[in-house]
Amino acid sequence: MIAMELGVPIIALVLAKSPMKVQILAANLVATMAEHNEDVQEDLGRENVIRTLGILFSFGTIFYDPKIKVTSRQSVHSVVQISRDDERKRLLSLNSEPGSGLGLGSGSTLWSDLEREERENERPETKLTLKINCDKALWKLARGSVPNCRRITETKLLFFLAKLIEREEGELMINCLMIIM
Repeated sequence: MIAMELGVPIIALVLAKSPMKVQILAANLVATMAEHNEDVQEDLGRENVIRTLGILFSFGTIFYDPKIKVTSRQSVHSVVQISRDDERKRLLSLNSEPGSGLGLGSGSTLWSDLEREERENERPETKLTLKINCDKALWKLARGSVPNCRRITETKLLFFLAKLIEREEGELMINCLMIIM
């Protein structure tokens, strides 16, 4: 019903621009819609929902990087700052694809600095719930859809999925595995 009323672009926009708690509900809606209707599954993929879910899914995820060398003169703050700078560069590279249906092309970012700060200050349980719901939505979008699987590989999400499978447990790890399968 939502798709017939041209609601897919609206869902994509809500998923990209809403507060984290609303994004959790939107990701759950995407998963439910993709599970029940193959046409909607394809429509959501064409609306760049996969890339938005990938950005939400990987936000705040810091992986060990052997290029970052900690010396005795570096403070913990400087190491965290290097990691945050790398996170911003990574998000910019994910956002810089031209032709985005959400207007995220041309190097613009998904969130302003204020929104990014609010996201960083969100409770860890809320962040985990968002990751799980985004992961589940990605799984449902990928299931049985070759074009959506291609979109997942094009957004470099496989790297994050592999890293999360290595270090996470529970529902988040299971959903990561289901996306890959």
